[in-house]
Amino acid sequence: MPPMASNGTYTSLNELISSIAHGAGAGGGAGVSVSVSTADDNKKRNRDSGKSFVPDQPPHHDDQPETVRVANGLAPARSATVSPSKSSQPSVKPHPHSLPAMTKFSSPEIIRRNNIALEVLTTEQSYLNSLTLIQTVFVEPLLAVMGTDREIVSRKVFDKIIPNTFHVIYNLNKSLLARLEERLQDSAWDPSTGRLGDIFLDTGPYLKIYSLYIQNFNGALSIIDDQISRNQKFANFLKEDSIRQACKGLSIPAYLITPVQRIPRYKLLLQDLLKYTPANHVDRMDLENAYKLVEAVAIFKILAPSRLFLHKGDLQKICRKNHQLRRVYVLSDMIICAIPSLLSDQYHFKRQFDLEFCEVKNIPDSDTIKNCFQLISPGKSYAFYTDTEAQKLQWVGIISRAIKECKSNQKTIVTERDAMSKQKRTLMADYKAPIWIPDDQASSCMQCKEEFSIFRRKHHCRLCGLVVCNPCSSNYVVLPGHEERPARTCDPCFAKVEREGKFQVVYAHESPTLGSGGSSGDEDESFLARAMKLSSWLVSPTAAQQSSHLVHCGLSSDSQRVPPLKTSTEGSTKKCGLCSEAFTMLRWKNVCEKCGRQVCGNCASKSQEYRLCDPCGLGIAPSEVIVEESGWSSKTI
Repeated sequence: MPPMASNGTYTSLNELISSIAHGAGAGGGAGVSVSVSTADDNKKRNRDSGKSFVPDQPPHHDDQPETVRVANGLAPARSATVSPSKSSQPSVKPHPHSLPAMTKFSSPEIIRRNNIALEVLTTEQSYLNSLTLIQTVFVEPLLAVMGTDREIVSRKVFDKIIPNTFHVIYNLNKSLLARLEERLQDSAWDPSTGRLGDIFLDTGPYLKIYSLYIQNFNGALSIIDDQISRNQKFANFLKEDSIRQACKGLSIPAYLITPVQRIPRYKLLLQDLLKYTPANHVDRMDLENAYKLVEAVAIFKILAPSRLFLHKGDLQKICRKNHQLRRVYVLSDMIICAIPSLLSDQYHFKRQFDLEFCEVKNIPDSDTIKNCFQLISPGKSYAFYTDTEAQKLQWVGIISRAIKECKSNQKTIVTERDAMSKQKRTLMADYKAPIWIPDDQASSCMQCKEEFSIFRRKHHCRLCGLVVCNPCSSNYVVLPGHEERPARTCDPCFAKVEREGKFQVVYAHESPTLGSGGSSGDEDESFLARAMKLSSWLVSPTAAQQSSHLVHCGLSSDSQRVPPLKTSTEGSTKKCGLCSEAFTMLRWKNVCEKCGRQVCGNCASKSQEYRLCDPCGLGIAPSEVIVEESGWSSKTI
């Protein structure tokens, strides 16, 4: 039991560490903190005693499954106990007979090192078996019928379950396994002189892609559960005999979690290799550097000098679609929000707030919500509420004091944050993320007042938090605390930012070269937001004609293209600005990227790589265009 201060708060982090699976905060670097308990005890005893260990099956194939608890802003919202390798349909066969005979090594240290090296190989083979099973029994069948009358899930749903990062990981680990097999299955392999560190040193930088996969994992499980309950085709697909036989009784999520488990396994394996690699070994330096790379992906250090644990408790968070339970931990320099696990008593990391840039705001009671307060920060802002007013006042008081003390300490303590540029810290201090208006409180766009529908979807402005449609929020701003990614803003906020010049702006026609850029946080992410994640994305004019939310979609990186007018000059109109025909489900609204005029597809150019109205496409200045009931004409023609 950690020591308790006189004010009833804990002054030790032991309780926190024992009850929360922790990780890196949003914008604070990718990371996963994992505690692993396995049934590989006999195998470890063999290694430590110097006995040879030549498994005839992957080490995961024990009677007891491996239990992995994972959490972080990148991690699942539940723990999982699985032994996927035991039941995976092998596609990558281990070759134990081609491995060097370990009895030829006389030194116990060398035998142990060889055992660990073989474990690296066999676990990698087992792991790739699991990835291959996902690819062959889940990914390929779903893709094969996609777009046909036998479609099981839409492309949008599929991408949320199997993100692009899975395919990157699959190819990455196929390459890694090939190198391990080439090295370890060579008859010339000698653990006393052989190297593995160089392989992991080359692969280490690419392991960061796992962080993105883990970040998506929680949502993927939720989508699977939702599809099973709502999509009978999908539920029947998972019940097919071929799927059941291939998975050997395990569910698809049991295999999807294997990439989540792999990073901590790499860390443990490299740690063991280092333990039995002499200081003068040729592989020593590479192993140490590779271990540091893997550790950077796997661990966020919650323990730090002078960090104190102040308070914890459960709060209800107001989300855009519903209210969700959060376990909130107040530390002396940060606040950690976690979500409860469905399968254990653990809590999984969701988000970190740096107190230096936070403020807490007491919200008066209303007819719809009581005992509410806001935690405001540059990266994200949350609205919480408690059961009673006394609890709310207690939380507000604790957080307010923690913020005050943290800011006071920052003036006298030199930390690694001092390396942050003064300009960026100033921007982060000036900007506070808004509280988003819940979706159910907006039936129409809060700018143009047009009603939302399946064709006019809801988006949130990252500057004011209002619910707006795509035509009213087609431009982006790079905000501090958002990992330098473009964030969607409504037109009034964008115009204000453009005037003040405080933040970098990204116009809808631009294709930012931000590798993983794009708008984050919108569950109903627009086509434009997804497209902006790619560095040189082009949308053809024919594609732009198909959907109303493709306005401003000229995403060419050509620097010589015509610069667009930043926002429409007409507000939201219901008729074409040239032919005066009403916009309908078959007559889409488009916005000219040069003059901002809202026109139908018939009055927009078809031959340009970006969208222009017919007058602009002909090079006619907007001031020279005359619009009448019968159509448009030009003063100069």
